[in-house]
Amino acid sequence: LAPSKSYSMSVESDGRKPLKGNIYTGRSVRNAWDQNTDWVGVFLRYRVNNKLSFNVEVNTQDTQGNRGYVTTQTDDNSSAKDIVFGERDIKSATNVAGINYTFNNKMGLNLRVRHYWSKVKYDGFYRLENDGSLEQTNYSGVTPDGQPEHDTNFNALNLDFVYFLQVAPGSFVNLVWKDAISSMTNNADLNYIQSYREAADAPQINNVSLRFTYFLDYLTMKKAVSGKI
Repeated sequence: LAPSKSYSMSVESDGRKPLKGNIYTGRSVRNAWDQNTDWVGVFLRYRVNNKLSFNVEVNTQDTQGNRGYVTTQTDDNSSAKDIVFGERDIKSATNVAGINYTFNNKMGLNLRVRHYWSKVKYDGFYRLENDGSLEQTNYSGVTPDGQPEHDTNFNALNLDFVYFLQVAPGSFVNLVWKDAISSMTNNADLNYIQSYREAADAPQINNVSLRFTYFLDYLTMKKAVSGKI
């Protein structure tokens, strides 16, 4: 694996204030592959009072020249022939908005909406050699009708609603409702807005779960078993 180096910077405001902000950015470089990754994000939280707060976070990441596994070619006997890696550009964006409401020090509600988008577009393909190096290959990565086979446009849109109740120190009952939407195509030419619309039209998956988590203190249990309590 080719070595890389990274740089990052973050600026954050006073978290004791009603409005808190955080801006972060950075870059990662892998010179051997002419690969670089740039990211930037913003986080804002507004606390209305001790019970109610709102938050939003937006971040994007752009990678040029990434290399990774694509497929394994086989011969007529279904034996492995060549392991194919691809050079690709990856763009992603994550948007999150949330509302938090606390009734008291033991009970509250959390609502979060999250949209994740990622698209991968391949520029070339390589054959993995026995020594770990990558060599050019004639693998085209297209279907018989000339369409890109490995390009990807992926969306995930989730809504999470959580009610929590602390029944003992470190022990909680959580009632969770999740609404999930996801879509994936090979059309990496769609922009963010077009991808979001496509995801919004996809089928939804809803589920409700009830989780009980109870914290057991080892020392207290040990004393109870030994009859010292």
